[in-house]
Amino acid sequence: GRYKIVGQVSIGMLLGIGLLLLPFSDIPATWTQIPFFKTWHVDFFMPWAYVLFVIFIITGSSNAVNLTDGLDGLAAGLSAIAAITFAIFAYVMGRVDSSDYLNLFYLPGAGELAIFCIALAGGCMGFLWYNAHPAEVFMGDTGSLAIGGVLGAVAVMLKSEFLLAIVGGVFVLEALSVASQPAYFKWP
Repeated sequence: GRYKIVGQVSIGMLLGIGLLLLPFSDIPATWTQIPFFKTWHVDFFMPWAYVLFVIFIITGSSNAVNLTDGLDGLAAGLSAIAAITFAIFAYVMGRVDSSDYLNLFYLPGAGELAIFCIALAGGCMGFLWYNAHPAEVFMGDTGSLAIGGVLGAVAVMLKSEFLLAIVGGVFVLEALSVASQPAYFKWP
């Protein structure tokens, strides 16, 4: 288990540092959007705080999808829905006119993320066909950790980390449920 965490933290650190050193838009790398508020954003003044935030997002989303995996198709179905949602946001944020109209960050090149997210959703839906009863294929840690990490990375690159908590609400609730169970059963 600890090697998985080390890998997730390392990937989060590489992504955070990479986005700080090689920003792909005019918007500062340390900014992120707040859903439902057009003109509000969060600015991590310290670059190290932004890197820690990215590590938290990548590790948290990866483990949340992994914890949700287990019921037939739950993680894949929810991941497909999240990927389609992020594909729509990536498409809108990659266009000057629609991002300006909706007052979202304009991120040049975000259209490529939209294509990637659609491919991820298609892969998840294809998996559902073979995971239906009687299941012939199982996702396991390799699939669920990777899908969760990809959803977290897409959210970070779109500067929509808080949207990930809404789109992946079931993942968040599942992770909170699993985290709270040991404390509940140890409580006197």
